[in-house]
Amino acid sequence: MILESYFPLSIDLQMLIPPIVSFMLSCLLVPLVIYYSKKFHVFDLPIGGHKTHSQPIPNLGGVAIAFSTGATFIVASKLLFGTNEFFLSGSFAITTLAGIVILGLLDDLRPRSAAFRLLIQTAIVFLGVSAINQVVPTNIQLLDNQFLNQLITIFFVLSVCNFVNMIDNHDGSASGISLLILIQISLVASLSGQKLILLMALCASASTLAFLIWNFPPAKIYLGDSGSTFLGTLISLLLIQLDFQDSTPHVATLFILMTLGILELDFLIAVTSRIRRGLSPMKGDQSHIAHRLMRMNFAKYQVTFIIWTITIWFLTLANITLLYEIVPLNVIFSLMGVSFILLFVYFMKKADA
Repeated sequence: MILESYFPLSIDLQMLIPPIVSFMLSCLLVPLVIYYSKKFHVFDLPIGGHKTHSQPIPNLGGVAIAFSTGATFIVASKLLFGTNEFFLSGSFAITTLAGIVILGLLDDLRPRSAAFRLLIQTAIVFLGVSAINQVVPTNIQLLDNQFLNQLITIFFVLSVCNFVNMIDNHDGSASGISLLILIQISLVASLSGQKLILLMALCASASTLAFLIWNFPPAKIYLGDSGSTFLGTLISLLLIQLDFQDSTPHVATLFILMTLGILELDFLIAVTSRIRRGLSPMKGDQSHIAHRLMRMNFAKYQVTFIIWTITIWFLTLANITLLYEIVPLNVIFSLMGVSFILLFVYFMKKADA
């Protein structure tokens, strides 16, 4: 993707109507979810070593985001594009996301073991990625063997799904990060003319933005597993379908890695911290970036803005990657590596808990 492809950036005006509808629908649904969560006592309780809130908080916000995004996308894609292979790939994505949301919702209502969740997630993602790949081949083509590439793709989707779930530990963190990444995806999809990907990303961005009104510190509602896994899976499914035009697979891979930089950093910090303390990597605790910033006496809203700033930095590096004909990839990779290492070392020096 060369520099000239960045300008001019044009979006069909009719593509702006669905995200507006998605935003409004989410604005209507979030208060309803809060009301009924309180009425039926469905809360994220302040118990367990990894919780930072002191009062019970409704945690079914993901239902509002998923429904407003999915419903708007299904209707809009049908009206704008009709029934064709592009709508078919979107249907496979929606089905996969629905399965992930249902699994997350069941876990929100009655927590299951991490191993059980991962097993069901793997089955859902395997079926979804296999179906999508029959219609639109994914852009993860690191090896000559297609079967191995598909396994890598499934592993990637599962990883991002759980990365977002893990970083959903602070008011506005997961939702804000997801919003910024979805905006990034919207930009690339617009540049490459992928209207279906653009539509999905815009609808999800709009519904997440609406949710963020109630999720920003002090949060009145949380994503819950249904919301965090929905956003993580959605982001990964969109990323593997992005068209990077004439860019090489290595450029596409580097772009994706940088886009997800904050999620990778938080995951690595948390897992490394747990291992060095002899804990299970899957055991929740307060070793994440947000927890460390809180122990540095930053206010909740400041922690949120710091995390968003780090996210924007990695997204900026990702955008520079697409200008590889001007800026050498080794320079960009070095910038990311240095940034990642410095941030990792800085946060790891802070108290684990």
